[in-house]
Amino acid sequence: FVVVAFVEEIIFRAYLLNNLMHSLNKWLALSISALIFALFHSGNPNASMLSVSAIFIAGILLGINYIHTKNIWFGIFFHFAWNFFQGTVLGYGVSGFPANGIFKQTLNGTELWTGGNFGFEASLLSPLLQIAAIILLAKRYKKMNASLG
Repeated sequence: FVVVAFVEEIIFRAYLLNNLMHSLNKWLALSISALIFALFHSGNPNASMLSVSAIFIAGILLGINYIHTKNIWFGIFFHFAWNFFQGTVLGYGVSGFPANGIFKQTLNGTELWTGGNFGFEASLLSPLLQIAAIILLAKRYKKMNASLG
């Protein structure tokens, strides 16, 4: 999971988003990089519109942090922690790939809430949590920018 998180963050945030921001408005650059990040995962096993949408939102979350900090390490750590806890600890699939976790999951109920074989990312709860995190980050960065004058 470390290599995946490192490589994806270098490609999609440090390289793609950073370069797009040189020629585009930062919000358009963010949207394009998040869309490409989501499309990159759309070919994963058991991908769905919900999983791709959730990964797009994750790309926005990671990109907002990168835009405001210019620090790729938070993104790498967050991406790694998400994949590690989801797969290695909780035993959910990670982006469509099965994981052998410490805990074994028996998925009951609709895929809308469980994420099915794709993993937690394809559940409705995942994008809701990510949107909440985006709101918290946006408020934090707005407050930080206001205090800087």
